[in-house]
Amino acid sequence: MLETRSIITKLAKSIPLQTYLIMCLLNILNIELPELVINVSGGVISVANMPLSLLLLGLYLNFSFARGYGTLILKFILTKYIFGLVAGIACYLWLPMEEMFRFTLLIGFILPTPASVLPYAIMFGYNQRLVGTASNLTMIISFILIWLIVNILI
Repeated sequence: MLETRSIITKLAKSIPLQTYLIMCLLNILNIELPELVINVSGGVISVANMPLSLLLLGLYLNFSFARGYGTLILKFILTKYIFGLVAGIACYLWLPMEEMFRFTLLIGFILPTPASVLPYAIMFGYNQRLVGTASNLTMIISFILIWLIVNILI
């Protein structure tokens, strides 16, 4: 059972969330970071992002699953992408915003299931293999869909 206190505690310990909140606060207060901090975070750390992402993908890339999970994964993927594409295309076609914002929403609705679901699958006793396989499949499907959308719209 989820408790509000445990959720708040876990969110408070989240380094990415803390970073977003601090940076948002600095932006609201109009405080600029020193040039050294910007150069290190924008250069050295950001260059390491892609190799680390590819390493993570390689560590969790596993498409083997037990019998009976195929229909469950298929239902998840169809639900995710049908709703994502319908909502994304609707936003792209009908929102009265600039095109870049609408395009970003369209892509956002079809992003893959993040690898961060794996720790939660372990925490709540879900089938980690099933969750990992679904997450890996969405990475490939999202890559193909985003590539198609970019080539169609741009």
